[in-house]
This record gives sequence, structure tokens and C-alpha cells, in this order.
Amino acid sequence: MSARVADVMTTEVMAVRVDASFKEIAAEEIRREITDKIIIREYHADPALVTVTVTNGVVTLDSTPEAAITGHKIADEVRHMEGVVAVRERVSHPPGESVGGEG
Repeated sequence: MSARVADVMTTEVMAVRVDASFKEIAAEEIRREITDKIIIREYHADPALVTVTVTNGVVTLDSTPEAAITGHKIADEVRHMEGVVAVRERVSHPPGESVGGEG
């Protein structure tokens, strides 16, 4: 009996550049897991509302004020993911928008 790919694979296949480092691959895997499993599947949110970047295990979640509450909930889950060493949350205000009621 010959082995099948499904018998030895434990995760989805991910295409990477030939010269990609293991750090880059790990970062992309974490970013995809956050986007696909947490943002889309769990929160049923538009992934365009939260920009996810990963550098050396530090996850940065950029969102707009409208998505800040969801972004905060996502951050709480991301903190418990394997490979994540820290989470930074940033809320970006559009140019010209007042912050804190000033205007």
C-alpha cells in the first residue's frame, strides 16, 4: 500500500518563493491563519477591515474606528496562537477626521 499526500500532510498546502526564509514562511502561515480562521470563519468579518502583518512573531492588527471592537476581540484570540510573541493593535483615523471629539 502506498502513502497518500493526505496521510503525511497536516496543514493546507502553501506556495512560497524558492528563496523564502523559514521566518517568512512562518509569518505568512500565522497571517493566513488569523485572516482565514479567525477574521473570516469565526467573526464572519470582511478581512479588508483589519490589516494583519507579522514580523518576527509580532502580529500587528490595523483597523479603522468602525472595526476597532472586532479588532480588539480578534487580538485577544491571536495572543493565544502558537508562534505569536506579541500583538499590537492600531486604529487608523482617516485624514481630516477629528479624534476624541475635537474638530
